[in-house]
Amino acid sequence: MTMAEKILSRAAGREARAGDTVVAKVDRLMGHEGFRLAGMVLEEAGIERLWDPDRIVIVLDHAVPAPDEASAQGHAVIRKQVEKYGIQTFYDTRGGISHQVMCEKGHVAPGELILGTDSHSTMYGALGAAGTGIGFTETAYVCATGTLWFTVPETIVVEFEPERAKRSLPKLLRTAADRRRAHALLEWTEQQTGLEDRQRKLAAELRAMLPVAVGRGNAAVTGNGRRKARARA
Repeated sequence: MTMAEKILSRAAGREARAGDTVVAKVDRLMGHEGFRLAGMVLEEAGIERLWDPDRIVIVLDHAVPAPDEASAQGHAVIRKQVEKYGIQTFYDTRGGISHQVMCEKGHVAPGELILGTDSHSTMYGALGAAGTGIGFTETAYVCATGTLWFTVPETIVVEFEPERAKRSLPKLLRTAADRRRAHALLEWTEQQTGLEDRQRKLAAELRAMLPVAVGRGNAAVTGNGRRKARARA
């Protein structure tokens, strides 16, 4: 099984393969300023208690310091929402950048399913978790139920030739990223093979770059729900 299949199988409580649709239990939810809109949906729906406030992390980081009155008011609304719903893990302004806070403060662990109100939540893959961004209505649903449905993604296997990788791993990783459009990276997950321990460490550090890469190229279908791309120096 691929990494994506394993994580979503655990979260769904059943075996899941690429292309399957599952309802999965969420391990952690990260919200930034966008959480304000999710809170409004919860209030409109009459939701008074969240599924598990201890699994929700709020970080104010996108409008810091508040550049205008509207942003400052938005921060004030979120503070009230945090208090109302009993969310204990709250990083106010100056708490740090949301994704770095999630990783550095121990809110991400290998094998977990983590969602966030930001498209760069895929960064959690650098720590062996499954991460993706969601909208404010989906965020409200997760807050209320602790679950969300997913289609298990295909996996792109990027094979690096060890001898070449020793000389120019950063260039290889960047090339692999540039050969796939950003939207494709939202639909497919990625696993690297053919790397030694030292190279894997660097790959993990650079993997967070891949979700925001934009470029041209394609990958050949190999079978078993996988797509294969080869990067050369």
